[in-house]
Amino acid sequence: RGLWAGLSPVLLRSLPCSSLFFVTYEHTRRSLEMQMGGAQQVSPWWCAATAGATANVVACSVRVPCEVLKQQMQASGTKQASLLVTASTLASRGIGGFYTGFWATVSRELAFAVIQMPLFEKLKRAHPLHDASSASSHAVVGMTCGGVAGSVAGALTTPTSALGDRKSVV
Repeated sequence: RGLWAGLSPVLLRSLPCSSLFFVTYEHTRRSLEMQMGGAQQVSPWWCAATAGATANVVACSVRVPCEVLKQQMQASGTKQASLLVTASTLASRGIGGFYTGFWATVSRELAFAVIQMPLFEKLKRAHPLHDASSASSHAVVGMTCGGVAGSVAGALTTPTSALGDRKSVV
């Protein structure tokens, strides 16, 4: 039971954020390709990077307020209901209070998306099951390519101690 504690709030945030991201990403990528004369006329990298950046800004419009609320609940140390913390934040800081750190979050997400989404599209096109018609094949392609692209983007955009002073943990 303890292992699953806190799952509900994560799902309540993740589902709309992921949905907004992918709907915006696909719509923007396809629109850019159509406006530029089709995928063959424009760099697929440019379309995927721009669509990923746009989708992240849209998803952050939901993700950041949820994170601010979560952090305020954690910092308060009490088990106040999220509705009470929401009302308190609204009363003390206004709507803008829910968007504290928005641009910092967006800038981090943009760097990630500009690497992840073009790589994801390239890996999908190169995957051996890319042309398979079954839903399970599409799922395998999406999961493997998404996992690799996300891992590479995360590794390239996450600062490590290797760049500064190394401190060993004993």
